[in-house]
Amino acid sequence: TQVQTFITFPAMMLKNPMDGMPLEWKLVTMIAAFQGACAVGQQLAQYKNHYNRGVVVFIILFRTIFAALFIVQAVKTDLGFITTVWFAYINIFFFAATFGFIQTALFILATSTVQVDKKEVIGYTTVFIMILGVCLGAIFSLPLRNVGSVDLPI
Repeated sequence: TQVQTFITFPAMMLKNPMDGMPLEWKLVTMIAAFQGACAVGQQLAQYKNHYNRGVVVFIILFRTIFAALFIVQAVKTDLGFITTVWFAYINIFFFAATFGFIQTALFILATSTVQVDKKEVIGYTTVFIMILGVCLGAIFSLPLRNVGSVDLPI
């Protein structure tokens, strides 16, 4: 999920301007929406009695749709409701909420399935994989930097 998130966020999500909104305001509001929705997802993951490993795997696969929609929004500007302002915010909300949920749920599930003396190793391993995902996402996002109609000063 880290690789998928950081390939598309924030560069792909912020590529096209929105009608009636300066690009600077889009940057600020979209990043704030991502952070807020991510916090909502992290809070939802605290209710660990309501999900299991299968639910988390399904959400990981399902959120690929949101990443694909970011790419479509960056490439095409004439796809009806998919390229509207409200759809962009709905997409970022669900993308970020699922990211926060998955990230927290995986940490909870990973440490709850091992013996007490192995929890430190699992904690280190999950953090290492998370950081590796961020790095790979940043590297894989480089080929996508020229996709779309606006070049961001990033």
